[in-house]
Amino acid sequence: MFDPADYRGRNVVERRFCHLKQWRGLATRYDKLAIVYRAAVVLHAIIAWTRKLSDMPYVGDAELTRIQSDSEPNLEQIAALAPDLIIGVSAGYDEATYEQLSEIAPTLSRPDGYAAYTVGREVATETIATALGDSERGAELNRKAADLLESTVAAHPEFAGKTGVAMLPYDGRYGAYLAGDARGAFLTSLGFSIPDAIARQDTGESFFVDVSQENVTMLDGDVILVLGNDPSADITAGNPLFETLDAARNDAIITTTLDQRGAITYNTVLSVPYAVESLVPRLAEAVS
Repeated sequence: MFDPADYRGRNVVERRFCHLKQWRGLATRYDKLAIVYRAAVVLHAIIAWTRKLSDMPYVGDAELTRIQSDSEPNLEQIAALAPDLIIGVSAGYDEATYEQLSEIAPTLSRPDGYAAYTVGREVATETIATALGDSERGAELNRKAADLLESTVAAHPEFAGKTGVAMLPYDGRYGAYLAGDARGAFLTSLGFSIPDAIARQDTGESFFVDVSQENVTMLDGDVILVLGNDPSADITAGNPLFETLDAARNDAIITTTLDQRGAITYNTVLSVPYAVESLVPRLAEAVS
């Protein structure tokens, strides 16, 4: 006997199977291990579920939880959140921490061949979007970010040929970020180059160069971008040697706000527009 209610239920299941097969890896059974294949099925179900939730009004107002961590993630706090997926593409944890995170939930880590914190914006976006089953959206976001940076470079030809370094004061020293790091990459994407004294120290094994107070001349260039919390802070007050730099004499030392610092530290497709809007005018003024 035909039952309309049962038919509607069966139709939902059939359509979900068809939707599941849109993932080529699931439809063609590329994975050799059953546990890997099962993980892909679960991830697909999670994505479908979260997309459904995104249509519900309370998700947009949900309170965000800040993960308490220093150099290592707070595993206990993360486990208490019961995540369905952990994204650590740009993180710097080691293999042991990755294994611990994977016991909590499927964990998306940085691709092979990348040092900590050196996964580029395009690769990170593509990796995350692919894992979420929305590679087209990732490609679109990458295109928009690339177009924005391209138009910004065209609008500021004065950046070409100039040197600039992003640096963070810490423990009486300075960390100068290399081109492979997000902070260095932001400057190079605008047309700046990293000062030779810093670039020559790049061994490919780290994302920054450690600079002592006595060697601040290594930081000199057309622009020095100090990653801080207060744009009115004066880096030269803590070390008079800064006064000897060309950047200081040319009033080209810029201290960021906390939001600007965060925008270039993460350097994502979502933070780049804010970084361009808020920092590029300051950089243009510094090199003028």
